Amino acid sequence: MPRGQHEGISTRLEIEPRLVAPVARGQVVGRVVVEQAGKVVREAPLVALEEIPLGSWFRRLIDTILLWFQ
Repeated sequence: MPRGQHEGISTRLEIEPRLVAPVARGQVVGRVVVEQAGKVVREAPLVALEEIPLGSWFRRLIDTILLWFQ
């Protein structure tokens, strides 16, 4: 981006709507979009920085019930 042309820049995160564990480190979970004046300037993958392990059976039960109501 040239100096002085930063007006009207906006960023947007697009994350997968249902992200379910386990999530591996480095797994793509969405994308980052940079726009200027309504035009896409740059897109980049959004990756997990840490591994998210599978939860305990009780945590998975609670999460499953909560997902029914979404």
